[in-house]
Amino acid sequence: MRGSSRALPCALSCGELVAPLFVGSFVLDGALREGCRASRHPGSALARGGSGWTQRANFLVTGGPTWAFAAGARSAQAPGLGSKGLPRCLAAVGPGVAGAGLFPTDPVSGYPPGTPDLPARWTGSGIAHNLASLPVFGSLPVAALVEVRRSLARHHLVWAMVSLLGGAACAGSHPMASRGFAQAEGLVDRAGLSQRVAIVSGLGWMSLLAARLRAEVKVQ
Repeated sequence: MRGSSRALPCALSCGELVAPLFVGSFVLDGALREGCRASRHPGSALARGGSGWTQRANFLVTGGPTWAFAAGARSAQAPGLGSKGLPRCLAAVGPGVAGAGLFPTDPVSGYPPGTPDLPARWTGSGIAHNLASLPVFGSLPVAALVEVRRSLARHHLVWAMVSLLGGAACAGSHPMASRGFAQAEGLVDRAGLSQRVAIVSGLGWMSLLAARLRAEVKVQ
C-alpha cells in the first residue's frame, strides 16, 4: 500500500492543507470581529457570539483531513524507527481538533465584548473544549520529537532541525498562552500571540511533514 495506493497521495495532501486552511480561516475571521485582539484573545474564542459557527465549522472541517493524514502517514512510513510512534501521535490531533469544535470554549480575557476576563464558573462545554485541546498541543511536539530521532538516524540533519524547532515552539508557547488566559500578570495581553505561535508552529510543521512524505512516496 505504501506507494501504490491512489488514496495515499490524497491523504498526505490533506495534511498539507491543514495549516493554511485552518490558520487562514481564523485569522480572517478574527480580523473581521469587533473587539477581538489577536494578541490577547484565543482563536477558539471566535466560536462564541453570533458568528461563532464559522470557527466551530473550522474546527470540525479541519479534524477530518488531519485524521486522514495520520492514516496516510502510517502507510507512507518505512518500517523502522518512528514508523509506529509518529502516526499514533498524529492520530490524536484530528479528534482533538474536532472535539474543540463540538464544545465551544468559555469566554476569556473579555471576549466576546462585555464578558468577564474569567467566568465565575467554568461550563461543561468549556471544560470539554480544554480537554479536547490537550491531545493537539501535547501530541504535536511529541510527534516532532519522534521525527527528529527518525531524521537523525537517516542523516537528514536539516529536517531534524526543522522538526526540533517546530516542536519546541509549539511545546513552549502553549503553556505561556494557558497562563495568560488564566490572567497571569504580564502574560494576559500576549496570550493570544503565544497561542497562535503554538498553533502555527505545530500545524505548520505537520503540513511540512505531509509535503515531505508525499515527495518521498512520489519518488518511489
